[in-house]
Amino acid sequence: MAFMIGLIVIYVVTSLIIEENKETISLLKIFGYRKKEVNSLILNSSSGIIVIGYLLGIPLILASMSMMFKSLTESVNLAMPVTISYPYIIVGFIIIYLTYTLAKALSRRKINQISMGEALQSARD
Repeated sequence: MAFMIGLIVIYVVTSLIIEENKETISLLKIFGYRKKEVNSLILNSSSGIIVIGYLLGIPLILASMSMMFKSLTESVNLAMPVTISYPYIIVGFIIIYLTYTLAKALSRRKINQISMGEALQSARD
């Protein structure tokens, strides 16, 4: 369920990036950039952020879960250690990166639908 929410969030963010850069995408097409080059320039800019965000999120979630369980178990005098095994971290990263790749593939269609006339139309307005 969390990965489905992640897919939706990533798709919405990439859609916003495309909407904000419609004029730039159109100008890139006018200047002769190929579809592959335009897609790479617009969509691959956040790949590093996804990796860094996941790697920073692991210690943060472990710390917050430990504090939450500690406060819950103090009243009951029960110990519940919070641990995550490395295979789960690797599988989680693979799933996150696959959802990111799927969101990029869905966003490529939006980029390809932007016409060269968008830049001229926005300049006229």
